[in-house]
Amino acid sequence: MKTLAQQFISRAVRLAGLLVAGSLILAPAALADTIQLSVNYSALVDVSSPNDNHYGQYVNVASYPYLFTLPEAWGVGTLPFPNLSLTVPDGSTITSAFLTLDLPSSIVHGTGFITIPGEGLLGANPSLPSVAPTFSTTGTSEISVDGFTVTTPAIVSGDEIYSEYSEPDISTFTFDYVGYIDSTIENPGSNWAGYLGGQGQVYVPYSGELEVTYTPVPEPSSLVLLCTGLIGLAGMARHRFLNP
Repeated sequence: MKTLAQQFISRAVRLAGLLVAGSLILAPAALADTIQLSVNYSALVDVSSPNDNHYGQYVNVASYPYLFTLPEAWGVGTLPFPNLSLTVPDGSTITSAFLTLDLPSSIVHGTGFITIPGEGLLGANPSLPSVAPTFSTTGTSEISVDGFTVTTPAIVSGDEIYSEYSEPDISTFTFDYVGYIDSTIENPGSNWAGYLGGQGQVYVPYSGELEVTYTPVPEPSSLVLLCTGLIGLAGMARHRFLNP
């Protein structure tokens, strides 16, 4: 009949064996993991007044009151497509990979200057000399960006994920903007009336994010190593007890 010490050692050995067997069964069921890579960008964008009657107006003739409206800036701008990539552990199983583009709706300020696109003289007095106004070349621009958020599948190549668009030849994406361009008057001129144009540049902020969900390669559980150690210790204790 076994003593209490022998029974304890025998039970410890059996328990350690059960823990090892259980951990070997559960080890392959690795939990999914997620990696997120987010980068903020800012791109310099050219803005201008359209080449039609949506210009500002300037009138300085004897028979009309002085009138000055700033040139409107509106149109479509382009931004470089974000160049993002990340790598998951070798041999992992990728379950999802998405790219998110975020262009927030915002008011953006930049540089600009007013131009005179034509000869003017709309409504001017032909019997008087006409002198066109001049404007500073160091003015400002302000546009309102029409923001959006787009999520599209990322490109998966082995263990690496890219932020390329669904069509590889697309290197930019577009957005709508509206605003105005301003610069100070250097010479008001006289007997001149006409449309004003404008050109400018602004930095537009946006961001790109890669989000990848994957299942890593199953690795031996630390519990297996622990239980193996327990078996070894229990065996040594039993050997010493039986062979004093």
